[in-house]
Amino acid sequence: MERALTDIGDPHFTRTKRVDGVARLERILDAKTRTLGVDKAALQAQVACKASQDSADADRNMLYDQMSIELDHKLQHLEQEKRAINKDIMEDLKQTWGTSQAKEKRLEWDLNNPDALKHELPGRLGDDDPRLGPSSLQKFAGEDLDAGVRKKMQLEQQCSWLEQQLGEKHARAGAEADVDQAWTNLVSAQVEHMKRVADAQSQARKENTMHTLKCNDAVLMQTMDRKQREEAELAEANQTDQFNTYNSKLLVECPSTALHATNPNRRRMDHYKGMTPEETQATIGFWPHQHAERDAKKEAEKQDDIAYAQYTATIRKELGRKAAEIEAFRADQRKAVQHTLLKQRTEKAERDKTGKGSLAPSQKFFDQFGTSHR
Repeated sequence: MERALTDIGDPHFTRTKRVDGVARLERILDAKTRTLGVDKAALQAQVACKASQDSADADRNMLYDQMSIELDHKLQHLEQEKRAINKDIMEDLKQTWGTSQAKEKRLEWDLNNPDALKHELPGRLGDDDPRLGPSSLQKFAGEDLDAGVRKKMQLEQQCSWLEQQLGEKHARAGAEADVDQAWTNLVSAQVEHMKRVADAQSQARKENTMHTLKCNDAVLMQTMDRKQREEAELAEANQTDQFNTYNSKLLVECPSTALHATNPNRRRMDHYKGMTPEETQATIGFWPHQHAERDAKKEAEKQDDIAYAQYTATIRKELGRKAAEIEAFRADQRKAVQHTLLKQRTEKAERDKTGKGSLAPSQKFFDQFGTSHR
């Protein structure tokens, strides 16, 4: 039976009570179950009061925000209605001004009309003018009643000439545009062709490189296989020689049996067990020749590799030179086009400056009319 904290000092509370140390340690370290010295109910009441206050504040703020939004919407609606009413009033005023208070309907319009002189008729329209009476039997000096008709005909003729010239100009511009387009298409085709050639060359170089790598790999594999076979054969031959050396009855006999019976300087080949020191020295002296042959073979392989690298570098240099020539050709083409355009602009500027390219009639053409007198 567990005792509460208030049981301390009770006669029945023994100070020699055994306490589970592990459970006590867990209870001390766990803040959720530890209540010693903490008023849990008061804290929970404070937390609940704080939560209720926060909830009331949130509700009050939400209500205030909703009221503010509703008032703002109402004010916006009223402002829109006010603007619509003012707009209708102004439109009515403008319509009234345009219908009832126009300038043409005022009494003093004949005095304020800026185009009054334009609307006035000449003093005499012809011999049959009804405005002229017996007291107006006269003809003005320099009078030309057909001047308006003639000027109108001249203007129409001039307009027809201008339209014809514009048509010719548009035709020339279209022809020039076709030539420019043909030139652009030609340059584009050349560029596309050069690009395809460059791509083909690049692809060929890649394929050649891949083929060379494959051939090199195949040669390397063959060389490695040959070396492995040679090493295996050499190991097998060495093993055979060792086996024969240690197991042959002829090779394990006494060295004295190798001497010839009649001539001690001769050896019996059937009892031969090895080379003499002179033969060994001769074999050792032959090794430098073998080393020289091996070095010469390596040097020949190195020269072959250098020659192949030089050949590859020459091809790469030639491809670079071709690319430089192509780029120089493109630059020359661009310079020629720019020079032609600059020359055309200069010629056009000179024509515009001298007036030779202008098709409009001069003032001298119009001054020759209306100069006769009767």
